Amino acid sequence: MDREPTPPTARRWPGWLAPLLIVITALAYYGSYLRFWFNPHDEGGTAVLTAMRLLHGETPIRDVTLGYNIGWFWPIVGLFKVWGPNFLLTRGYFFALSTVTALLGWLVVRRATGREWVALAVGLACVIFPGSQFKNYMPLATVANMLAVVHFALAKEVRGAAWRAVLGGAVLGLTFLLRIDLGFLGLALWGGVLFLSAVDARRGWRAALAGLALVAVTCLAVHAPVYAVARAGGYAPEFATQYFGWARFLKNEASAVVVARPQKIPPDPPTAFVPFQIEQDSARSTLPRVSWSLARSFAAPDKSALFVLTYLPLLLYGGLLAWALWAVAAAVLRRDFALDRPATLVLLLLIASLATFPQFFFFRPDRPHLSEFMPGCIVALTSTLLLLPARGRLLAGPLIAVHLGLFAWFALDHYSAGTIAARLGIKKSKRQLFAGENGVRVWVHKDKDWPEFDGVRRLVAEHSQPGDWLICFPYQPGYNVMTDRPTYLHSLYQDNSTTDPDWSPRTLRDLQRRQPAIVIVDDRAMNKVEASKFSVWAQPVYEFLSQHYDLRGTFGTVEVFCRKSAAAEKK
Repeated sequence: MDREPTPPTARRWPGWLAPLLIVITALAYYGSYLRFWFNPHDEGGTAVLTAMRLLHGETPIRDVTLGYNIGWFWPIVGLFKVWGPNFLLTRGYFFALSTVTALLGWLVVRRATGREWVALAVGLACVIFPGSQFKNYMPLATVANMLAVVHFALAKEVRGAAWRAVLGGAVLGLTFLLRIDLGFLGLALWGGVLFLSAVDARRGWRAALAGLALVAVTCLAVHAPVYAVARAGGYAPEFATQYFGWARFLKNEASAVVVARPQKIPPDPPTAFVPFQIEQDSARSTLPRVSWSLARSFAAPDKSALFVLTYLPLLLYGGLLAWALWAVAAAVLRRDFALDRPATLVLLLLIASLATFPQFFFFRPDRPHLSEFMPGCIVALTSTLLLLPARGRLLAGPLIAVHLGLFAWFALDHYSAGTIAARLGIKKSKRQLFAGENGVRVWVHKDKDWPEFDGVRRLVAEHSQPGDWLICFPYQPGYNVMTDRPTYLHSLYQDNSTTDPDWSPRTLRDLQRRQPAIVIVDDRAMNKVEASKFSVWAQPVYEFLSQHYDLRGTFGTVEVFCRKSAAAEKK
């Protein structure tokens, strides 16, 4: 293949029509459930609360653990500077990121296959299945890197490839600034692309080395102004150290997977995970994958479906990658290898789309993390199906259809996948508006959710003043947002798999010194085992709260503790 695929309908289909349809669909779709659903335990609270803390002058990394990187939060801080802290504004911003992902997904399929109608369908699918709300950077980074490597592979000449390497370096740099582990995976992807470029006779090793230099220099150039800001803010050492920490963590994780994966490896929590601060040899419990026996025991079919959606990608990707590797290796041995051949494009697309799969499969095998993997998966598998030879399409097509169809049903069944299920899951007769602080004005289920949210809001208002500390264990940042109460916690997330041995003594010292007015505990099993309940792994802290605070309200597993008065303490 000596030239890039040309869309067969390009002459009769205006280039702007498909993007326009995708944007219009996104506006209508996301607008229909923008004001539905609020979960105090999810990433929305993390994004808003962390951005508020940075806006009010706290130092990134030093004062508050980011978990992701500063690029994740700075745009939100900018929005808050103009319009003020607002939960719904933040949700709209993340929906805008999903729209960009859909446009990039459309462009990937269009560039790789030349099939305009299919590309449009994929773009619309990425709108409908955007991934877990408030983590939409994940599929965006995946699809953006996918587009960059495909764009580079389809370059017609060395000069064009050089400019596309610059673009790839910029995308890689931004990926690092969003989430460092994804950046390292993207770096490995580019290493493979440039190695293949060196064995492409039309490019050669000199062009590959030049491409490597351009990717590296551009990636560093993207970091230069950010590092300058970090130096001016006094946190440059912490900013740089997190890259080395993540590199060590990924190395250890890769070694554990290759040799044997013990149960003591810590998971990737929803937020605020700093891997190089965690003792790797302490006893941990991780969120287990759904086994076949467990899947058969579920009464709800959607829970059983998670078993298939967990392991079917292994079969699909294993077979497709094996074919692509065999075809690429054969072409190299025949000395007629080229980056823009279908097998090479399949290899690049599949590997690029796997960036978010390890987090789901090894750390958090649940619906939200599966949904983060699927936009890139939809783009890659659809493109792959069109690039396969006819016999390959007959073999892979039914499995791909089953996988994507089952996921569509699974994602539209529950709001945690980021879909319109947030609205459809609440009947009109069961909707009630909950009004909190910082733009938390959302329709929720009047029986299941409203009593908890309003009960917590009322207790916080009655037993604290604006500016008083509200501390939430192990992870409920949404309560801080909806009540407009600050926290002093360096890390918003704690569970038995992420805390160090000094966590309880350190937390007790902070409680005694700072005396927060309210402490809220969610005593559910975070990792689906008894050991992951707060009252079990943080027993000294839980007992301290029981002795020095009054339990004013219980809402399911959520317990609201209010500080006793000085007179009550003396009694």
